[in-house]
Amino acid sequence: MLKKEPEFIPSPDSLKNWLQQPPDSPIKVPPAIYDSCFRSKVNTNFLNKIFVSTPNASIKLWIEFINGIVTLLQPSFTEDSYHPLWQQAIYIPIKLGCPDGAYNRNSSYNTSTRQLRPDFSFLVSNACLFRGEEKAPSNAEDPANELTSKLIWIYGECPYIFGYYAVGFMVTFCYLQKGRDSIERIDLKTCNLEKLDGRIEAFLIGRNIGRLLPLLRKTIPDSLQEFTIIHRDNGKIVELMQNVVIKRYKSAELVGHIVNLYDKMKSHHIPFIDSLIKVKIEEQSVPFVILSPKGIHYKPQSEKQLVMALHCVLTAVEAFHELNIMHRDIRWENLMKYTDKDRWFIIDFDEACDSPSSVPYMQLDRRSHAPEIFSGNHDKSVDIWSIGHLILETSIKSELLTEYAERSLMLKDSKKRSTAKEALEWLCNRYKDILQTEFLISKY
Repeated sequence: MLKKEPEFIPSPDSLKNWLQQPPDSPIKVPPAIYDSCFRSKVNTNFLNKIFVSTPNASIKLWIEFINGIVTLLQPSFTEDSYHPLWQQAIYIPIKLGCPDGAYNRNSSYNTSTRQLRPDFSFLVSNACLFRGEEKAPSNAEDPANELTSKLIWIYGECPYIFGYYAVGFMVTFCYLQKGRDSIERIDLKTCNLEKLDGRIEAFLIGRNIGRLLPLLRKTIPDSLQEFTIIHRDNGKIVELMQNVVIKRYKSAELVGHIVNLYDKMKSHHIPFIDSLIKVKIEEQSVPFVILSPKGIHYKPQSEKQLVMALHCVLTAVEAFHELNIMHRDIRWENLMKYTDKDRWFIIDFDEACDSPSSVPYMQLDRRSHAPEIFSGNHDKSVDIWSIGHLILETSIKSELLTEYAERSLMLKDSKKRSTAKEALEWLCNRYKDILQTEFLISKY
């Protein structure tokens, strides 16, 4: 009952009233608790729409979701001291309405990364549809402005998402929508969490927002992924922001290696790769880099898309192979699609190095990498093998591409494999109609 998904998405004009509506049936509360916590403390007409006194009430429901309404926490003067209060009054009701959602709290004290995500984010299938900015009363910064300044609209046709801004006990719920030139914030209701009435109002609004979030998620592409943290086996931590990626590493040496590679490729204008936009290496802190764009994981769904993806990959590989750089880990997991066009780019140059190399690389998956990479001497032809494997890994049936992958790209004798330049030539000749239209190809 309390998490029942609505049948439709309310219009923006009706949101204020819709969010404040009580449950279809009042929530059952044990009589002793009802009498001690609510009776004589809240207007009866308002109270009876939300709670009802009954002996068969669920103690579990009370403890997990409602007890925080009547328990007033007393923060000190710091923002951190208000977190338990905001957690009880905002997150718990949202979770009641949307139990499958997950939340993150921004714990970064680094200015350059803190500005990339909201103080509070609630994710539904990896999409942040409810966000919050929070400040202690002593902080002069404006959390309402941060709600829009940190937000990039990546939600397609979704009519709106939700937000709140909190200054101490005062919390204002709002919705955010894409305007003609900027993100618009429309305030809905301000609740005073110092008062019981205010905490009950926040409970109603939070629960109703939670119920609506799964329906809003259906209006957004499944591929959207933001504010997700991925822990790799090698100790690397990857944080997906709205339009950039933060990678944190265990050693400054590895970051230095990556910076050198990206600087070299940038100076030669290598296309269809991500770009390094910030590097941070300081003593007593975890080194990190910020890369852009983020893109989405998306395997081609048609032969046309596969041809365009291969063109992007081969164009990039041809260019960095001329610099004697080999990627060594080309697979669909390391290819991203731009969100607004059928173009792909290569990411994750962590394992890249100069070609040739005499050092085996045992951490890679033998099923998706050239066999010689595990035995020692290998060169940039390992990338060609991996491009052939890309073709075989798709669900697209193309005899022409499959045959070329097996007979030219994935040969056991690495010296007989096509080069990136030769493979790109072949692709442009065989699929001239597609590539001339999409890429204005004229050189082949």
